[in-house]
Amino acid sequence: MPATSRLRSIATVSVPGTLPEKLKAIAAAGFDGVEIFEDDLLKNPVKPVAIRNL
Repeated sequence: MPATSRLRSIATVSVPGTLPEKLKAIAAAGFDGVEIFEDDLLKNPVKPVAIRNL
């Protein structure tokens, strides 16, 4: 990646749906990173360690 390239990221609060739906949509949109908001973690039945695999 060239030094002038910038990574694109988005926060889960900006996307509607459940956490798995949000992460799938974010990945499909081609973002490089995601900031997961606390509320999404608390309302999600998946344990935080398993979220990495979504």
